[in-house]
Parts: sequence; structure tokens; C-alpha cells
Amino acid sequence: MIFTSKALGRYENLRAVLQQVQWRSRGRTLLKPNLVAGGSAATHPEALRAVLDSLDVDIIAEGSAVDTRELYSSLGYKKLARDYGVELIDLNESRGWEEIEFLDIEKKPKKVRVSNYASYDVISLTLPKTHDHAVVTLTLKNVLGFVHPEDRPLVHGYAAAFGKVFSRVKILRRLYSSTEVKEEKYIKGAKVIHKNIAALVKYVKPKLGVIDGYVGMEGNGPIAGGTFEWNVAIAGEPLECDVYSAHLMGFDPKEIGYLHYLNAPPLEEIKITGSAIERKKFVPHFKISLQMMWRD
Repeated sequence: MIFTSKALGRYENLRAVLQQVQWRSRGRTLLKPNLVAGGSAATHPEALRAVLDSLDVDIIAEGSAVDTRELYSSLGYKKLARDYGVELIDLNESRGWEEIEFLDIEKKPKKVRVSNYASYDVISLTLPKTHDHAVVTLTLKNVLGFVHPEDRPLVHGYAAAFGKVFSRVKILRRLYSSTEVKEEKYIKGAKVIHKNIAALVKYVKPKLGVIDGYVGMEGNGPIAGGTFEWNVAIAGEPLECDVYSAHLMGFDPKEIGYLHYLNAPPLEEIKITGSAIERKKFVPHFKISLQMMWRD
């Protein structure tokens, strides 16, 4: 089941949906925002505040593609965590890691490290964005921040050595998923990224998805796209949230590979409570035609 709200403003939309959520944590609750970079690509601090005012949260944690702690300070996360008595963690600095398998672009299995914070009850809080390889990034794609920064490029199938270089050079870290690769390599990456996202989500599936759609990102996301003013919020079962959100953004959820590999339910089987949200048309990434070649 998912809950929706619209036209109330960012904070009020989120409060409206979260007040309907039946949240039951079995252990410690970790709130995972999306801070791949700053600016319009980042989860807004007022969205964070809405969750903290609505649900019991123990930890806020993210592993950014840039400087996580710098973003925590500049976005006001540090002050929010202090005001609410919540621990603030940089997942890139995790002390414990578990291994799972991704596929490289030749479809050979490669080990990647995943933070042991993945064992917490995860609330994934993100904004709706188009993506440079995976079509869209929503609550499930957001868990990529749990992967060790040196291993993160392997979600695209790129070699681990590539990640070591990019994780150490700050100005390049945000570009580790650059589309500036040869077309043949890009298509190979498109064929494995969805399988890798699905493998990761099966290991660290959020217990609750929250989408702050007050403003989304279209075009060349997840960093360099344009803003899309929407004024909506969606919360509930994460896979269902992503199916419904992708549909509302103008995409066919059945044509998004990681949703396919996760056996996403058909839209008509999802129970939706709340405001009716009009379907929009987000401008896709300029390489959308190559992204759609993910099927083997």
C-alpha cells in the first residue's frame, strides 16, 4: 500500500502521507537521504525534518559521491541531527563491510562491499529524478550509497580500479557514472546495471519508501538535470512507490530493468490511498534510447 498527497507544500505533503504510514521498527531505524551531490540533486532538509517530526529515527546516514560531511554541514543536516538527537553517519567511512556480487560489463561476477549499516531498518527518502544509466532513480536505487565508494562504479559494470581513482579525487567523484564512454561500453553497462541494482536491493531493501516530489529532476539527472516543479509526496512499500512514481513521471515501469528483475507488481495491483496525482512527462536523459537496451 502507498499513500499520496499533493498541493500542500513540501513539509505538509510529507507529513500528510507519513501520518498514515503504519511504521513498526524491529530495531534501530536508519533514515537514508539522497545526497549524491548538493543543490537540486539532494534531499531537501525540510523533507528530512518532516520525517523526523513524523517517525522515530535513530540514525541519518548517507555515502555521497562528493564530501558527505561537507554536504551535511552546508545543507543543515548537522544542525537537524543535533536538534533531534539523531546520530549522523557517513556511510563511506563505515568500519564494517559485507560482500555481495555484482556483474561487470562482461557479465563476470565481482565482489562489492556493502556497509553493515544495511542491517538497520532503512527508510529511503529521496526525490524523483531521471538517471544517466537506469532511467529513473527513486527509493530503491537510493540504496547505492551503502556500497563502498571504491566499489560503487561496479554498479555500472566498470572495473574496481576505476572506482579507486575516482573515489580519491574529489572533483571526479561525482562523475564516476559519466555517460562519456564509448557507445558499446555504455550499452553493456545498461545491460548489467539493472541486475546489479536488483542484487543490492535484495540485500538491503528499505522497509519504507518516501518520495519528496515537491521538486524533481528531469533530463540529464541524477545531478545535471533541470528541476521539475510537482508539489506531491508518496510513501509506503518501496517497490510499489517506485512503480507508481515511475508511471507518474511518464515512464513505463515494465521498461525499467531493475523493477522488472525485482518482480515489481503491475500498477493496477497497487493499493493507493490519498490524493489523485496527475501523470506528468519528465524529460528523459538524452541517452534514453541506449538505456532501453538493457534486455538481454
